[in-house]
Amino acid sequence: MIKGSDGSRKPEGFELANADLDKAIQISSDSNASISADSNNQDILRQIQVLAHSKKCSIVIDMKQNELQVPLSSADKDMMDAAIAKMKALDGESSQVLIIQLERLLCDNKLEDALELVRVKASDRKYARDVNLALHVILIKTQACFASFQNPSMTEAMAEAMLQDINNEYNKVMAIDQEDTNVDIVGQYSQFLVMSGKFQEAKDVLTMALPYARSKEELKLILQMLEAVLTNLYAADLFKKINMPK
Repeated sequence: MIKGSDGSRKPEGFELANADLDKAIQISSDSNASISADSNNQDILRQIQVLAHSKKCSIVIDMKQNELQVPLSSADKDMMDAAIAKMKALDGESSQVLIIQLERLLCDNKLEDALELVRVKASDRKYARDVNLALHVILIKTQACFASFQNPSMTEAMAEAMLQDINNEYNKVMAIDQEDTNVDIVGQYSQFLVMSGKFQEAKDVLTMALPYARSKEELKLILQMLEAVLTNLYAADLFKKINMPK
């Protein structure tokens, strides 16, 4: 995905990526038809198709919802539904299928349905070390957690227990990924800590991640998040000093 000098994604990058993914699906599908059913290459080609369908859905969400912050069109949602059906037919047990199903439900704000899918499917032990799926599951649990804070019956102790449970989930994921630190984990975890009002902890997580940046873009992203956290820390400290009794 091509980015401009201001850090935003260029539309032509989206178009090129989408076209290449369509080619990958077509080539792997054509090749699969000419390979004997008992060949290991068939499994590899099916995995390629699943990944390509998954990427097509992900870049639409990344470009429109995250970058442009516009809702997905009916055509986008239909494309995702068709991709999910094809992915299920190719490999219904793939974690990529689950991830796109969860993202699709969130596109329609179906948080309860996403939570049910997490409970029924994503908790399966075979997905225990899948970092990407784990991050999606935690994100859904986080949304449900903060949504439940609107409930008048929610007590401070209950809220703290829910936040601690999510914090423990992040620690588990970071333990899985300790050999190859994933900037997505760091970013998502630090955002959760900021939302929880734990700015110092967010600063510690981001500072720890700095040596593991694998590119200039990742380093820039971590530094931007760290700058925002430090600004919040400074503002909180200044507020305390201003309001300190004399």
